[in-house]
Amino acid sequence: MTSCRLNLFPIELIQNLFEYFSTYEIFFSFINVSSYIDTIIFNYPDYRLDLKSIRRKQFDLICQHLIPEQVISLVLVDDGDTPGLVQLFLSRFEFNRFIRLQSLTLIEIGPKYWQTIISNLNHLRILKIYPSKSYCWKSRFLMRKDKDKFEKLILTNCNVLRICSLKYIDTKQLSQLRHLIVKGEDLLTIQSILPIASQLRSLKITNISLDTSLLTELICPFITLNRLTLEFSEGAVFIDYIERILFNAPNLKHFELVADLNDKSIINGERWHDAVKNLTTFNFKFQLTFDLKPNDLDTYRTHFWIEEKRWFVAYQNSCLYSVPYFLETETDEDFEYPEFSTLVDNQLFLDRIKKFTINILLCDCKYQFNFVEDLFIPFVMPALTLRKIVSLNSIRYLTVRTVNSIIELQQLIQSLPNLCHLKIRFFENDFSEEYSCQPMINIRKLHIQNHISLKHRIIQQLAVAFPNVEHLSIETCCQGNNILQSLKKFSCLSTASFCYSDRHVLNQFLQTNSVDFHYRYDNFSIYLWI
Repeated sequence: MTSCRLNLFPIELIQNLFEYFSTYEIFFSFINVSSYIDTIIFNYPDYRLDLKSIRRKQFDLICQHLIPEQVISLVLVDDGDTPGLVQLFLSRFEFNRFIRLQSLTLIEIGPKYWQTIISNLNHLRILKIYPSKSYCWKSRFLMRKDKDKFEKLILTNCNVLRICSLKYIDTKQLSQLRHLIVKGEDLLTIQSILPIASQLRSLKITNISLDTSLLTELICPFITLNRLTLEFSEGAVFIDYIERILFNAPNLKHFELVADLNDKSIINGERWHDAVKNLTTFNFKFQLTFDLKPNDLDTYRTHFWIEEKRWFVAYQNSCLYSVPYFLETETDEDFEYPEFSTLVDNQLFLDRIKKFTINILLCDCKYQFNFVEDLFIPFVMPALTLRKIVSLNSIRYLTVRTVNSIIELQQLIQSLPNLCHLKIRFFENDFSEEYSCQPMINIRKLHIQNHISLKHRIIQQLAVAFPNVEHLSIETCCQGNNILQSLKKFSCLSTASFCYSDRHVLNQFLQTNSVDFHYRYDNFSIYLWI
């Protein structure tokens, strides 16, 4: 190692600098710069390790240098971008060594790993669990082997908790809890822990299946609550219940409510005045069982709503909702402004659209959407046509139902400078005569949905057309068992997934090639982390 100017900086300044880098960036950029910097790196006590969408080589470098005792924040993911990561991570580290871990986020990780991961984390203050989409969380559907071996988690010092169900938690230990997000089937459990969680500041309950008796249980003092979110999935709510809840939360400043309502008094903005006058934010989305007339929003156009609070509402398709909080972000060529609104300028309704779908062959849209990031088109359309509807500079995700010509696709992609994710549902032909077109170098994520099997020759042609793809997903059966050779044509590939119609062939593939990647599979799909 040679001397460097960084050696002139004090340790505290270098450590402050590390706060602006990821764990991988610290190891990759600073290790072996100098012995002085190495000493700081291996004694830095506040590593925040986020493994979302990490590349396998980056993961291996981190594992080579990471000291678990120095990690205070950890995000573990086992999704399509990092298949099998959690199993590999647990094979590299014993979790009881993460003695200083304060924040833990688990994404797409099932309960079978929770006990191994969370046991003995005595300093854990923040726990967030985002369950797998393929896993059913209702207790009657839990696999018996998980139920039999699973013990309740003890989180004595936890103050932030996001979890699918409180039945996994020793609720008697939640005296330090300040922030809780949980599903509605635990409504009674929530009511029982409120006296214990005496420091609770924010509470979010989603997917509440309305039962009047349960809601009555919820109407109890929320003395410490500053923020409350209630999302009802079914059943009509009466405004009387909401008023009683707000009355019992004297320090509440932020309230969010999603519900079906058949109480016509809800449309009277003056009725809400006393209940919400002390709130800083009040966002709601009410699905009504009755229709409104133009003058029904007049009570929401008062000085209190417009000038004092600057709370605006709109009405469309029997839904009364707060603007801009609950504005639609997805639409198609049939977009129409809300029937009624308290906004003066309707441009906001256009500017909030992030996903736009064109369903018909000749789209005659009346409006221009300047901030669309996700675009769906039925076939490869001329850029000139699309430019009349959306701003091409904003498009980052493109889905094409049918591609007839790879050359036409390439011409369109040239007009989308920020496009990085391409999804093709069907190739009309295999473009065998035109795959030598100019490479589409800006595509990083490629998703193919074909109803027929893809030959390896086609996959190799895709590697030429899309040389910088990092994530490849093929939702169709791939012929043969030498697909890995075809995938190696993608020089930047980090993850890949595809289907096999024959389980025997799939098993043969895994036995032959498992040393080249880490993987997980379900049914007849396999997910590779390369």
